[in-house]
Amino acid sequence: EVKDANNNGKVVGRSDVALRHLHEGTTAQLLLLEWLDDTEDPPVWAEPDEDGPAIRISCTPHGFGLPQQAFDAHIKSAENLPFLHGRVPNPYVSVQFGDASVHTSSQQYTHPVWNETFRIPIVNNEDAEIIFQVRSDQTVLGEAVVVLDELRAQPNKLTLTLEDVYTPKPGQGVRFRGPEEEPVLHVVLTPYHCD
Repeated sequence: EVKDANNNGKVVGRSDVALRHLHEGTTAQLLLLEWLDDTEDPPVWAEPDEDGPAIRISCTPHGFGLPQQAFDAHIKSAENLPFLHGRVPNPYVSVQFGDASVHTSSQQYTHPVWNETFRIPIVNNEDAEIIFQVRSDQTVLGEAVVVLDELRAQPNKLTLTLEDVYTPKPGQGVRFRGPEEEPVLHVVLTPYHCD
């Protein structure tokens, strides 16, 4: 729908797009609009034609003719991170998805809070996993993997148990003592669809 901002948002044009009509490699699509002919009483919707109004959209399709998608990764916090070389770590989260990689700022704490959000594009249908690594400098403190197909089409609040957790050498800090103290990462993943 195209609305007239100077006329209380009145709808003056409209068009429907079927996903199957988007073609691989198209970076922009010109849509002919039905338009409201208010010279008639009552106003009528005029059929689209090549000389009539049109709108250009820029939703880039990829694989199977689907529109480009992305997801918003909100990195909230972590708990029970191990000490590193006998010291409190300086952790940040690296998010890897296909060829894309982003990371949070560093927080010097074993229970860091980031509250940082990133929009990460889905550029390839083969990108099936999102890898979260909690790192301190060049050392991986732990990681978790989320399978993209398991996400719902709404915000996904996840508490991820970190695997392959860095184990301090004896006398260099205390590792978690039981399941209630396992290192975890709290994230919210929200699918995003361009429209």
